Amino acid sequence: MPKEWDDIPFIASVYRANRELKKGFETQSGTLVKKIILQIIFHKRDEPKFIYELPLSPSLKEMPDEIEEMLKVQQSVAFEKSIHLKRSLSYLKGILKTGLFLSSKFTVNELSLTTYGIGNWPTDREQSIARLKCNQKVLDSLISYSLKTENRWVADFNGSLNPKELVDFVNKANLVNCLWLEQPLQYGEMTPSLANLVSTPIYADEDMEYLSPEGFFASGFSGMVIKPIRHNYCNLVDWMGLAQRKSIPCIIGAPVCDAISMAHCRFFNQYATMRVKGIGLDSFFCGPHEVDELFPCDGSTISGKLINYVEKNYVPIGSYKIL
Repeated sequence: MPKEWDDIPFIASVYRANRELKKGFETQSGTLVKKIILQIIFHKRDEPKFIYELPLSPSLKEMPDEIEEMLKVQQSVAFEKSIHLKRSLSYLKGILKTGLFLSSKFTVNELSLTTYGIGNWPTDREQSIARLKCNQKVLDSLISYSLKTENRWVADFNGSLNPKELVDFVNKANLVNCLWLEQPLQYGEMTPSLANLVSTPIYADEDMEYLSPEGFFASGFSGMVIKPIRHNYCNLVDWMGLAQRKSIPCIIGAPVCDAISMAHCRFFNQYATMRVKGIGLDSFFCGPHEVDELFPCDGSTISGKLINYVEKNYVPIGSYKIL
């Protein structure tokens, strides 16, 4: 980042929309058909430099109303007061720099994933891996699915089981075609002894926001799902570098988000040890042709088309000087 920028404050222009999904799907808290999204456009000398998307989750206490209220009561923003805004600034600085990533000379597995909402799973043979969103309410249905399907599949639990339910599930299900279980327990409950009872790998998702590398190796997890919004830029780079050096399965996970976050996922997917085919070429709100036109696959998020996309689909909240 140019040194002359250091003395020039960034201006953050914030936009909001309650976007309707192209297709609703079942989540832990019900059927999701709309989601509140915030977009932040960062300016230097009135020139847009970067856009960061906040696809917030109220179920994880990520409340856009609280961020908006903070913005309304002051004309400037101290970013350390909000973990989300602080992370957004870390990506602005990080992606505009070069050399933070190692070269992509490491073993890579490429895979195709198709995500299905809770209980809404494929009935036909799938070429791609079926990523099944699950909770404790559909365990019996998932067990039945595992006993009859020929699909390769992944169970994404989002921390919805307790240890007893996990053991009961793995004893009854057929895990031959299951490639991994994703975050089956609440944060901090996974242990090596529990992992040893499961014949398929267990990947951390929500736990990744809180684990240290030492904690990861002591947890029983054997892979990781990294969502950029859950980490600041340097922390994400450190995790992905560790996965490269130690040959740990590492997948970039995309939240329910719009084109800006999908573009970031597309960029970081290049450096993951397990690359998801087609990630970042579609969003939950706009079609693949739009995303492909808006973004190059280099981490950049600034173009005239992109500014027009945000201004067309989002309502401005205000502009604020960043302290």
